[in-house]
Amino acid sequence: MRASIRNSAYYTISNFLHSDCLVRIFEYLEEDYATLRSCALVDRFWCQTAIPILWSNTLKIRKKFTGSNYESFEGFLIINIYLSTLPPDIKQSFMDKGINLSTTTKRKPTFNYATFLRVIDMRCLFVFVRAWIQQLTITKQQNHYSSRQFQFILQQLLNHFFRNSRCIHILRINNSDTAELIRNSIEQIPEPKKCLANLRELVSYWDEHQVMDIIFYELGKVARFIEKLDLTLFHITVELSSLIRAQRNLSHLTLCNKINSSAHFDPWIEGAIGSALMEKSRSITHLELEKKEFPLDSLSNFNNLVELSLKYCGHENFQQSDWLPLTTVSLKYLEKLYFESKFPIYLEIFVNFIKNSGKNLRHITIHGCQICDPEKSNLLLTSIAENCPLLKFFDGPVQSENVEELGKLLESCLQLSELYLHPSTARCFSPVPRMNFDLLFNEITIKSSNELERLAIIHGWKITSTSLEYFFENRRKKSYKPISFYWESSCTVFKGINNICQKYENLGVVQDFKQIHCQKHY
Repeated sequence: MRASIRNSAYYTISNFLHSDCLVRIFEYLEEDYATLRSCALVDRFWCQTAIPILWSNTLKIRKKFTGSNYESFEGFLIINIYLSTLPPDIKQSFMDKGINLSTTTKRKPTFNYATFLRVIDMRCLFVFVRAWIQQLTITKQQNHYSSRQFQFILQQLLNHFFRNSRCIHILRINNSDTAELIRNSIEQIPEPKKCLANLRELVSYWDEHQVMDIIFYELGKVARFIEKLDLTLFHITVELSSLIRAQRNLSHLTLCNKINSSAHFDPWIEGAIGSALMEKSRSITHLELEKKEFPLDSLSNFNNLVELSLKYCGHENFQQSDWLPLTTVSLKYLEKLYFESKFPIYLEIFVNFIKNSGKNLRHITIHGCQICDPEKSNLLLTSIAENCPLLKFFDGPVQSENVEELGKLLESCLQLSELYLHPSTARCFSPVPRMNFDLLFNEITIKSSNELERLAIIHGWKITSTSLEYFFENRRKKSYKPISFYWESSCTVFKGINNICQKYENLGVVQDFKQIHCQKHY
């Protein structure tokens, strides 16, 4: 058997890998473009398997885009290849518009790459086409393009994608100049309605009322299997509510309220979207709300939530009674809680919420710059210790007196790997006396386990060299795995903190260390 393999002139490793195995491997390498390109060069079979994956998400900005770097040139190359696959009549229309296509190949490309496209990111398409134009002007092949020519290129490419792609899974309308292009394609050619039928994710950030109404209306007729909706709301429309009601697999929902606050209108309470979403509440597992006066008692309907994120919800006149409904909510599958507010909050509310919903919590983030009961941080830590045995990440408030409570948390949450500690104060953005972190630091030194991989102290803490060295030395003696240590720029630290951290990094105790900056006005 082995001899016959060695003697075969046509033997490749692909003879031993089933196509399904190759697809799984290549999908795993989807973000590793260099390796995936190399795989495409192995032989014909590997090429035919790798190319569809390599070209499924080409409209993606992987790094910060500037006009002169490699990523900009890569954007030019991607657009150039797509333009090379255009039909002759469309290419002729480019020339009729005075658009130079001399950079495109005269030979027919090996593949029609647009057939593999599964993700359309309109912002990225906008940036890549601009990079293509800039490259032509740099090489003096074209002096300039008008805005009409620019829009024409975008429209023709978008039409080309819709005509050729078998299905678009993700559509991101996240650029103010491109929503009309989507509408034009939907209205002018029939293909978008077919390839958007299996849309899985829709991101919309666009405030043109009529344009988005048309898009929502058309999607509502054909796209019934959207799993993720990420919507920034500038208006409330019947079309959007109908789109939500039409979904059968909706599980991830993000809503950001951009409706003019002077209108004193909240879409959840007064609009049709609220009732539409309540109909889908049992299927939603990930809910993220931003700048919404959300009726907290409605959370009990989302009883399959795995992740809950509330950012800037409520308003400046919220009282403790307004938060009380949260204390009765029980979300038994919840794994992640993220809460961030610039309005008054009450830690006691979270004490009861965690008691009811903490069984499966792995991640807790509580940010607030107006804590009305900062002394209740001890109860918060105790509630976490008693109800969150699976906790891995905690980012929240604590007072320097909460040594015993923090110790209980560390003893109970044995999987805790990341700890971000903020001073529990009434107003974190006002000048406040520095809180001594040393007692808490010593407790962390004694009670933390080998699982702890990252420790960060945020805002207003004061630490000494003695407590820091004790912490590092204790981990060294216990042969714990390396830890990352961060301190926020407003903390009071001693001179030479970098030297101590560097010393223990050299000893293998510290993974990395640095000063960080965290926003105070949440």
